[in-house]
Amino acid sequence: MTAFEESLGILDTPELEFRAGKRALDPVQGLALNNYKPFSTPSLEDNIKVDLMVPLNYQKTNKVMEILRDLKNGWALTRYPRSRYRPFRDTYDIDLDLSSPKQYGSASDVKREINHISRLMDKRLHVLVVVSSQRSEIGGFYYQVKAHSIPKQVQTQIFLDATVEKYFEPEYQRGDLLWNFSLSIFSKVGGIPWKLANRLEKVSAFVSLTTIAATMPVGIIRRKGVASVEVVNCWGEHLGRVFMDAKVEEDPIERGAWTIDQDTVKSLVEGALDNVERGAAEIKKAKQEDYIVFHTTDRYVTQVYDQIKSIVSSRGFRKLKILHIQARGPLSIYNPEASSPRRAWPKEGSYWYLENGKIAFLYTIGRWPYSTIPGTEPYVISPHSVSPLQVNFVTGSEGTKLEDSDLEHIYNLTRLHYYSADIPRIRMPLTTRIGRRAALLAASGLTMQDFDISYLY
Repeated sequence: MTAFEESLGILDTPELEFRAGKRALDPVQGLALNNYKPFSTPSLEDNIKVDLMVPLNYQKTNKVMEILRDLKNGWALTRYPRSRYRPFRDTYDIDLDLSSPKQYGSASDVKREINHISRLMDKRLHVLVVVSSQRSEIGGFYYQVKAHSIPKQVQTQIFLDATVEKYFEPEYQRGDLLWNFSLSIFSKVGGIPWKLANRLEKVSAFVSLTTIAATMPVGIIRRKGVASVEVVNCWGEHLGRVFMDAKVEEDPIERGAWTIDQDTVKSLVEGALDNVERGAAEIKKAKQEDYIVFHTTDRYVTQVYDQIKSIVSSRGFRKLKILHIQARGPLSIYNPEASSPRRAWPKEGSYWYLENGKIAFLYTIGRWPYSTIPGTEPYVISPHSVSPLQVNFVTGSEGTKLEDSDLEHIYNLTRLHYYSADIPRIRMPLTTRIGRRAALLAASGLTMQDFDISYLY
């Protein structure tokens, strides 16, 4: 270890568990290189039905069908071991049936197809893949389709036109895209590709608090707010969510901090704690010994945090922490003596404290501290994508502070995005990433709240 690395703390790389207790450090290492089976495969009465819709007069339909055939049959024409993709059936013990493509002229055509699938007896086997050139924005095509499909219990996968072009560029990208695509399809029909191998200790639940709304550029910014909480347990398993319209506005004194009306805060926190209590294996331990940990990406006024503390305490939970997670911290470090710029960045899992107990910087992406293939150099992330999270301790129950275990938990929760095999590239934890998607759907008109997390992939 160099003097540079000795100046940092380094967390152990989270282990993932696959079927029969097999363990690996990342999905590709487990599924592709070691040929492990997914943690849990759903019992289905038939193959997965992949339905396809493309825009009217789309010129790349043949290319999309080629991608789907590779998804089914596998692709290994590459010298990069990480980019070799096995046939879907060989990996997941389920096969795919590919349907002929249909065309759509507007979101209404897609909604009609969703309605049709929703009436089928085997709708749980169907995944509707929709090719679109439109990127995600509140109320846009992506969220219109999702908001319509979730109440109908129809799984959809939006496939961007830009991804179609990307697939046929450098060969090493093909396997990456196929692994991501296949994991999303598998998860949408009830599969669990992997789980954390180790419980996140001393925590009963993580709760993400997210606010999403349109902004007005005149005077004080006002959001016609949507506030959302997403709840997961100490294994990162989803327990539930609550979202609702909310009065959200920027505080005129504490600039950059948001207020949420008290009725909304009460409903959200009470709903989150209801989910915690229903999901707790030992309710006494959950309330007396373990922490409720809130993750936020927005910053709120003191009154919001104080109200959260009061409600949590009134429900009998003794231990609470509220952490603010900033996606890209303003400070970064590198080793000027490294042999190349790509090796100058800290290892993934590195961290340091700017202020002990209050502010830390955590590299959830960075140089890998391991190699997926014995005898080879660890894979390295492009330098431009490497920057740490800034994790701030906001408040909590008496005597609490930001600790190494909080950073370890955040690091572990980046490993549970089941729509990506390339999890070492994922910066934010499951709590905030999925919480934001749910809030965006609520801001786009979704009212149904009790749905499986896989609809958010």
